[in-house]
Amino acid sequence: MTRTGDAFGVAAGAGAVPRSLSAAAVRVHRDQDPLPVTDLADGLLALRGRPPIARAALEGAPGLP
Repeated sequence: MTRTGDAFGVAAGAGAVPRSLSAAAVRVHRDQDPLPVTDLADGLLALRGRPPIARAALEGAPGLP
């Protein structure tokens, strides 16, 4: 996560996200583990009573058959 993401995660965890926040962009870069970012997004969704992001585990090797 970026420093902004870290700071926002701390604010969200402390309940300091403004009620006026109506949209947020969440991005995962190629070298990032997506799970912490997904946890942050799920926390933001929960603040608004929305369901969490669906998660799925895939097995196998990527690429064409």
